[in-house]
Amino acid sequence: MKLKELFHLVLRYVLLIVIAFPDLSLIYNTFTLLTIYPVIWLLSLFYSEISLLSGNIIFLSGSYIELIPACIGGAAYFLLLTLNLTTPMDITKRITSLIFIVLSFLVLNIIRIIIFTFLYVKGFAYFSIAHQFTWYFGSTILVVLIWFTNIFIFKIRAIPIYTDVRAIFSDIVSEETDKEKNKKTLKRKVNKILNKIENKEKRKKKKIKEEFDKIKKNKNKK
Repeated sequence: MKLKELFHLVLRYVLLIVIAFPDLSLIYNTFTLLTIYPVIWLLSLFYSEISLLSGNIIFLSGSYIELIPACIGGAAYFLLLTLNLTTPMDITKRITSLIFIVLSFLVLNIIRIIIFTFLYVKGFAYFSIAHQFTWYFGSTILVVLIWFTNIFIFKIRAIPIYTDVRAIFSDIVSEETDKEKNKKTLKRKVNKILNKIENKEKRKKKKIKEEFDKIKKNKNKK
């Protein structure tokens, strides 16, 4: 893994941690406003008597509707952000993917709130059951559908977290392999140098012996 890739990987996870603390407040503060005001505007097209009270409470045709944090879906937004930031992809694809998944959930969540507001005002008999079902399961199903649609549209092949872990592990294994290769290469070079020195010494000894034998032979002739 190149230094630039490692930097981007660390940055993605650090950014995710920053967004998560404290208590997803950044997400809730941002998307509470982006959810409530479109909801009020859309409801005003159908109801003339509507106003926003303190504490995210909407007064509508004699009814009070409070948009609690669960209605905003902060955890769902964070899960989508987690899936995006823990998946390796180029910066352009990441930004377009992020815009798509966030806007998709925002729009669908606003529609969900509008529908349940209509049901509440009309006095729908199974409102409580339907509301609890979407509260516990709806957001999760929505996140899964949005993410897989995102994968299909942007042709994302990487797997969140797993691909990063595999890349890091491959680098560690590759580094160890390179070390072993370097050791073997170094050993071969050392052995080559030693063989050269040994051969040189042998040639030197042979030459000395030849010179000695030559001198001895000449002496015998005299």
